[in-house]
Amino acid sequence: MFRLFEIYDDEAACQAHAESEHFQRLAFGRAIPELESRERAFYETFEP
Repeated sequence: MFRLFEIYDDEAACQAHAESEHFQRLAFGRAIPELESRERAFYETFEP
């Protein structure tokens, strides 16, 4: 099992990353097709 956690300033930043050339090429083009399964979850951080 492999888990990857990423933190973005906002939803627009997450979307911009997903649309970037390197993400399209490396994630969608190479990494994701090799996965047996993929699950995504979104969380919001908070300051105590």
